[in-house]
Amino acid sequence: MEHSCHIMLFPFQWKINDLKKMDFSNQISLKLISPRPGSKWKRASIQEGEERKLLFNEQNYFYEFTHDALYDFGDDNDESLIHHYERTETDEKEVSFVFGHRGTEYKLRLKYLNLNIYATGVGVLSFYLSNTTYSKPEDILIINQFARRVYPLFMEDLDYRRLLPDFVRIDGLDGEYAEDFEGYKLCADNRPASYVTKLIFDIAPNIDIIPVVDDRMFVLSWYKNNDITRIFSASEDIAPLKDSDFWYKYVFVQDSHVNCYNKAMRHKLIEESTYLRWQGVGSIYGFSRNSFVYLTDESTPQYLLSNFETEYVRMAEMVLVQRASVLRFSEEISLLSSDKMENAELSKHVNSLRKAFIRFVNQMHFREVTAQEQGIDFYKKLYEFADLEMYVKKLDGEIEELDNYVSMVEERNINHIVGNLSMIATFFVPATVLSGIFGMNNTWANGLSEGELTSSLWQNPVFELGIIGGVSVLFVLGFYLVKKRKK
Repeated sequence: MEHSCHIMLFPFQWKINDLKKMDFSNQISLKLISPRPGSKWKRASIQEGEERKLLFNEQNYFYEFTHDALYDFGDDNDESLIHHYERTETDEKEVSFVFGHRGTEYKLRLKYLNLNIYATGVGVLSFYLSNTTYSKPEDILIINQFARRVYPLFMEDLDYRRLLPDFVRIDGLDGEYAEDFEGYKLCADNRPASYVTKLIFDIAPNIDIIPVVDDRMFVLSWYKNNDITRIFSASEDIAPLKDSDFWYKYVFVQDSHVNCYNKAMRHKLIEESTYLRWQGVGSIYGFSRNSFVYLTDESTPQYLLSNFETEYVRMAEMVLVQRASVLRFSEEISLLSSDKMENAELSKHVNSLRKAFIRFVNQMHFREVTAQEQGIDFYKKLYEFADLEMYVKKLDGEIEELDNYVSMVEERNINHIVGNLSMIATFFVPATVLSGIFGMNNTWANGLSEGELTSSLWQNPVFELGIIGGVSVLFVLGFYLVKKRKK
């Protein structure tokens, strides 16, 4: 019997190493990503046939306008938002996810291993772990706490193992995928565990990976326990859960201790994070910034567990992708702000970034993804815990400021060119006026004979050029001194 399920989501940013100087839209094109020859990753797009039938209920659960961001329909054009890959070994043989904790080895079946690459420069690696061996609450907490770790957050973790497993390895995949945290070497860029990076590099060896959720993966978990659910299902309110150490640890992914020692604050956190709609029939849900959990009893129908592993996982991943995309855009803004590139090149990059952001807002930033009442509540919780509204609004302002800066630079350059042209035009103003005067039929020359007129000083070309040049130089010099004094 399956006691629990643990789904670990590793969101990350990806960059192609040799394309970092290209404009943003080209950097994040999905055409750049394809499995290396011999890779066990298979692109699993939704085609007509059995695959579409299996996803019929799930797709109907979500609004149609969200489908392009949730599902890979096999398109290879620039409009595609997601490429979905699955590891083939999980269908062919038994694959296990194994980790050690203080000398004890935990082994869970790896049901699915998926990788989604999105057209915003981000991706999500997903581990679906099935537990048929460990039924005790403390074991469930240990699995959630330590299976999700991808690198040490603190140097002390390498010595005391408070937040790190001893090791992680995946048995049954073609190739070696493991990390020995006892021999882990710290580095400045928080390198994820080698089994994580190697799995992603099988898609594209020439990419950089930047984790989005610090040293841990996002956790989704359901757990069946009759003894615990009996306590809270008999109540009409949240009181039994407020003082439950297990529920607090399960929701906020703790193991041996709680990280809040203020009773009032702890009660408030539990109340904000708990969903009680199905409390009377032995089911409750919990949310945090790093988790989405479901506690129920052994009588729960399988379809409810399947819903959690499909629709709810997709909602959680979509929120993670939106947050990761916002961070990716913010990083690009920071790079453009500090890069000393030519104005025309900067304008090109900013326009490309703006185009990608507008596409993200229109096609991937969702405030609601389903018409189902419970789904609306769940997505709202996940969206609020991720602070997406604030992040997207702030990002829009940052791009607007960058746009204004580029416009200001372009306007300044135009004004400078116009100013130079004005200076040149000003230089010829006196020359033009004097030339017009000397070229006129002046009244003082009336009555003079042709010979007297020709021999007149005023009609001497040298004298005319001297007058015109001298006055022009004096005029321009005076103009320059006045302008300099104003500055």
